Amino acid sequence: MWREIPGSREERARNDEGKRTVPQKGFLLIADITGYTMFLTSSELEHAQGVLDALFKSIFAEIRAPLTLSNLQGDAALAYFPDEHVPQRQFPLDAIERIYCSFANTLAAMRLNTTCSCNACRNMGSLDLKFFLHHGEYAVQTLAGRSELQGPEVIRLHRLMKNSVTKTTGLKAYALVTEPAADAIGLPEFFASAIRHVEHLDEFGDTVCYVYDLAPVFARWRAARRIFVERDEPLAFESMEVDLPVPPAVAWAYVTDIDKKIRWQQGLDAMSMTGLARGRVAQGATQHCAHGKGSTVHEIVDWRPFDYVT
Repeated sequence: MWREIPGSREERARNDEGKRTVPQKGFLLIADITGYTMFLTSSELEHAQGVLDALFKSIFAEIRAPLTLSNLQGDAALAYFPDEHVPQRQFPLDAIERIYCSFANTLAAMRLNTTCSCNACRNMGSLDLKFFLHHGEYAVQTLAGRSELQGPEVIRLHRLMKNSVTKTTGLKAYALVTEPAADAIGLPEFFASAIRHVEHLDEFGDTVCYVYDLAPVFARWRAARRIFVERDEPLAFESMEVDLPVPPAVAWAYVTDIDKKIRWQQGLDAMSMTGLARGRVAQGATQHCAHGKGSTVHEIVDWRPFDYVT
């Protein structure tokens, strides 16, 4: 006779079914493939599925902790991360740009390498990716073994997907950041250079947003020269390696964010950054480390969140 052991995985799954977490505040992110429906309806399904499968894999590969994937909704992926899991202010923007560069690079490689003349391979150039970032309160509920996000702000974010951004700006690949998300990120210099956009939603009224073009982000990513420090090169100080029980994005913040770095790096009196790109740390920024009467200057010559910095 077979009986289930109390506390087994199956029983715990049943007990968790329908449970809702305490509402929490954080970021909500949707990555939405532009041109998805037209691509599917005008292409051979078998080939179209292969193209879309590769593109979705490029998106999912970069939705990593502290981001959590909630679900896939046809042509869009919904992810979230609570405030306490945000490692540094610019992380939401870095995450968006990293996902987009992964998608755009995969698409460019397929277009370059295919010799197929089917409709799917001819039409994949019409595909692109756009993002919607919001900040607010939400709850996570387990339904049918899946974590579903619920709450008015989740609905607001989905409503923003039907917008007039492309019509008014001409942009296909863009990030739309709501004003609450921009305020939570706290980089006024960056958003001052973005396009201010107001979208009227019947249920919520006017929602103020900031929109910026992702095509130049990918162009800079492709053009940037990679500069590695090889293991046999002379070093300014002895190398250090340590395993950390945190996601790469969190470890990245403790290496690149001066407010966090000064907490663990010994022998320093103060740290500061100059040459920021509209308030964000990036290639060309300079880190100044003060120790006693002297100081050390580090210039960032290569910047690849969340892989490496030189």
